[in-house]
Amino acid sequence: MKKLKLKLIAITVATMTVATLPSVSASAAWMQNEGNWNYLSDLGEMKTGWVNDNGAWYYLDNSGGMKTGWVNDNGAWYYLDNSGRMKTCWINDNGAWYYANNSGEMKKEWVNDNGTWYYLDNSGAMKTGWINDNGVWYFANASGVMQTGIVQVDGKTYSLDVATGAMQVGNVTINGNVYTFAQSGEAIGKDVVPSKIFNSNGVQLTATNTSGNDTNASDASNTSASSQQNSSSSSSSHHSNNSSKVSKVGLTDAITAAKTKYTAAVE
Repeated sequence: MKKLKLKLIAITVATMTVATLPSVSASAAWMQNEGNWNYLSDLGEMKTGWVNDNGAWYYLDNSGGMKTGWVNDNGAWYYLDNSGRMKTCWINDNGAWYYANNSGEMKKEWVNDNGTWYYLDNSGAMKTGWINDNGVWYFANASGVMQTGIVQVDGKTYSLDVATGAMQVGNVTINGNVYTFAQSGEAIGKDVVPSKIFNSNGVQLTATNTSGNDTNASDASNTSASSQQNSSSSSSSHHSNNSSKVSKVGLTDAITAAKTKYTAAVE
């Protein structure tokens, strides 16, 4: 009788164990093994490569270990955070910024994010300051944003195409006026007013007005914009100054001639 009871108890325990195993296997997808995380399928098989868990992507090496940091898969680079999740969009790694598309692939060269252009070098790191792309120069601020229009960098003024951002040289028409820029890009003369002022690293600076007071670059930008919008009136005022000089010379000649006639008449 005791043996029969023991058999019944053993059968009951075994049945309960078998009944609970599937639920344990199905719910425990991740398993930690000697400090490494592994992913088990519903059948309990250890996975490798890419796996999607609750909408997030993870990468497991050939031994099944979950990876973090940069991973190269068939020549494309992906970034996995400390939890192993694949990142998209902007990524900051050791102070450098990188950009990954919606598939997680790290991008290089030009990237347009919400209408703003950025440049990423061959390592994928975002560039600031002067950028040479196939012999054409561009300029990005400290946030990596490509600049356009008239800018001053390290005390020199440059014209960056409003459509492409490319540095312009030679004669450039701005608001109906023609200005000349050297082959190195800087403006020849002091007539061109910059809308923004930077150092060579792309950090925006303040401008000092004639009174010695500091004004924000944004103020300088507004002043520049109004100045360039009124460039035709400024140009005409320069001509009127020249006309004034000519009229003074004419007046002097007229007075001299009058004196001569007066002297001759008296004599």
